Amino acid sequence: MRHLGYVLAPFASLLVLAPALLPLAAGVLVAGCGGGPYVHGPFVEVIKVDQLTAEKLKTEIPVYDRDQLKGVRYKVVQPLEATSCKNMLWDPPPTEQDATDQLRFKARTVRANGMMNLSCFTKEGTSLYKNCWQSFTCNAIAIQVSP
Repeated sequence: MRHLGYVLAPFASLLVLAPALLPLAAGVLVAGCGGGPYVHGPFVEVIKVDQLTAEKLKTEIPVYDRDQLKGVRYKVVQPLEATSCKNMLWDPPPTEQDATDQLRFKARTVRANGMMNLSCFTKEGTSLYKNCWQSFTCNAIAIQVSP
């Protein structure tokens, strides 16, 4: 027994301090788990577009196909990409419509009044790169259609 006491003697001060350090350890643990939206959010840009704005953008920024643009003057503004992401387990499932609504929102921010070449990838499963349980990614080209 004497030998065991000799071995544990350096740790005796830690045992005395343990109750005092417990709240500090718990605080560090909680802070690490709740570091805010940038720690646990998606690693890709996701814009939350409310339903009213989405409906308004559908009329303001139509998606054109090649036939609709024949004989129409337009200027390419820039390519766009948007991702609908289910980041948290309680988030709604990602949809192609949500990604398209985000594309329209982005098109408006670059002063485009239309989009062309809309394409969406198939629904993706869990992605550590995007930090999404599931996601939909769509691409389009923002255009400025002349009146």
